[in-house]
Amino acid sequence: TSTTINAGRIQDKSMKNLGYYSKFSGYYELDDYPRKIALLIDDLQEEYRPFTLNILQPLVKSVSAFRSAHLPIFWSFWNRTYGDGRYNAMDRFYGPDGVDSKVNALFIWQENGKNIQPELE
Repeated sequence: TSTTINAGRIQDKSMKNLGYYSKFSGYYELDDYPRKIALLIDDLQEEYRPFTLNILQPLVKSVSAFRSAHLPIFWSFWNRTYGDGRYNAMDRFYGPDGVDSKVNALFIWQENGKNIQPELE
């Protein structure tokens, strides 16, 4: 048969879902379905401003371009307050250090901190 195993993938031209060209692939071809582009903006609220200074201006340009082209923009954000009773893997990662000095990214809540940075509105 024409099937060979090479570098962890099965190569068989008759079985496109087995990844002839790469280790991972889909059964469909990219041209089989229409594609729509969207912009996902994650955690760009005021309380994260110190963490986003280096990306803010390039992102403002991207948002402007998406709006001009009438393309969708999705926003994802959340915030925590000290003593809110929530606990997850991020708490175990960051621990209690930096809560008082506002360098712990989980607990940087501030007045109006959940608002989207106005440059992006």
